Amino acid sequence: MSVPAPRLLTSWPYFRVYALPALTVLALGLVRLFGGSYKVDSALYAGVGLHMYREGTWWTPMAGDLPYFNKPPLVMWIHGFVLDVLGPSLWAIRLPQLVAAMGCVLLAVAIVRRLSGAKVGLLAGMILALSYPFWVHLHRLVLDYWLVLFTLAGVWMCVVGALRRREGWIIAAGVPVGLAMLCKPLFPVLTLPIMGLWMLAAGHRRMAMWTGVGVGVALLVSLPWHLSMTAIHRDVFLDRYFGREIVDRGAGGGTFPIDPWWTYLGHVALWFLPWNVALCGAIWAIAVRFVRTRGRCVVEGAGREGGAAEQAAVSEAAIDHASMRADFFVPERERSIVEETRVATPERAALVLSREWQAILLCVIWSAVWLVLLSAFFADKRDRYMLHVWPMLAWLAAMWIVHWAPRRVRAFDSRWIGRGVAGLLGLAVVAAAVGLPPQDPVQRKWDDLYAWLERERLEGRAPEVWSGSLTPYEEGQVYLDTGIWPSAVWWAGSAEPRFPRRGAVVIFERDRLDNLSGVVGSTIEPAFESRPDKDPDLGDSRAMVAVRWDAAWNDALRRADRALVGPRP
Repeated sequence: MSVPAPRLLTSWPYFRVYALPALTVLALGLVRLFGGSYKVDSALYAGVGLHMYREGTWWTPMAGDLPYFNKPPLVMWIHGFVLDVLGPSLWAIRLPQLVAAMGCVLLAVAIVRRLSGAKVGLLAGMILALSYPFWVHLHRLVLDYWLVLFTLAGVWMCVVGALRRREGWIIAAGVPVGLAMLCKPLFPVLTLPIMGLWMLAAGHRRMAMWTGVGVGVALLVSLPWHLSMTAIHRDVFLDRYFGREIVDRGAGGGTFPIDPWWTYLGHVALWFLPWNVALCGAIWAIAVRFVRTRGRCVVEGAGREGGAAEQAAVSEAAIDHASMRADFFVPERERSIVEETRVATPERAALVLSREWQAILLCVIWSAVWLVLLSAFFADKRDRYMLHVWPMLAWLAAMWIVHWAPRRVRAFDSRWIGRGVAGLLGLAVVAAAVGLPPQDPVQRKWDDLYAWLERERLEGRAPEVWSGSLTPYEEGQVYLDTGIWPSAVWWAGSAEPRFPRRGAVVIFERDRLDNLSGVVGSTIEPAFESRPDKDPDLGDSRAMVAVRWDAAWNDALRRADRALVGPRP
């Protein structure tokens, strides 16, 4: 007897729920996959990752000859491996992140489909994929896509474990959460306590206790690297990793901004357009329903823990979501069982809410907790820090469109989604092939610098290269493009410089070298000077210069103000 093929491979209606949102992310990523220039920290993270594989520094991240402890190493391991295999290029830097973004959407769809059905899952995935805050960073390397990928994996495993009553899933959720803690410091561990809070509210009380064990698993995954760095590097690691990246960034000030508490609410109001209309509709519908029923709507359709209703709700059999009422997410066949078991099940058993209210509570608890934490306790409020909140907001918006919107909105033909995605993907392929839309070109000063360094090498002069005023991500850019990581004169927040050897090449920006000349008391003549980029659209227009270091300048460098001669903050 032949084994039937999995439904995933034979049923397009099932497959498209996952495929269409993922293909949408792929299309948006293809548009800016090739060309352009390095953005912000992209070159730094990619350079540190490639350095791990080329120089064997994969356990202790190194930015040239200095340890790099601003972030954990997992994302740099991943991108470094890809760059080592494919070679350093912009598309190779962006490709793994595009895969991570597609994984985020797939996991979001899987979570939504588990509680709210296929139609809401498809729409939530499309809303997330098309949301400006989600795709805007696809052309640069940010750690947050990988963070969200592993965090959503943990959420999905907790949801599956709670619905199936399998504590092993909840315990195993600690593995992706631990991996998320190797993407960014510490705070991903809050995923499991938040999911435990949801389980308590939804009626999965016996399952909630296992989130504590999951936290232990997460720590087992993430602690070995943290403890080894503490043991090996001690105060250097603790100061950079916990002091600067957690305490200083959270408190704000110095090189970190202090944003108002309502920043993220403003992002939702402005950047989530047009989906924030549906989000507001969902919040209004839930609030009105709650007030009119005096809270009794929360237990509508609820069953007792361990009863037949719960067993039917967690059944792996296929559910016909077309049989659902517009305001009730559990199919009629499950609802009838719920009614029958209200008397048969002992009252002392915990009340398990309907799938509808489990979904609503998960969205509300997750979004509210994270928005409060990020708004109240974190001064540096960059938009990508709330990337893990958008999936839940997209879920609420999708629920309103499918279940609570006016009839004409609810009656939309989902077949048009597939046609739209096909058209978007075709346009993205054409745009990537012809180089549209135009991206920021590489500044001429970098091309001039690389050409001069190559001439020096070909003529047999290969001195040490130092960075006098380059920022860390510019040093990473030089490494990716030339294979040379300039040694930093100024390290991290230190006010004391490191002194280059006599004859070493030290790279400055023109105005920074002029400031150093003022301290020396005589003009320092550069051995190289690039052409200035006069077009303001190209960004920094200051010329790049290189000097051959003279030990007589060491005293002046020691007396100089770092803010005037070193990297710009």
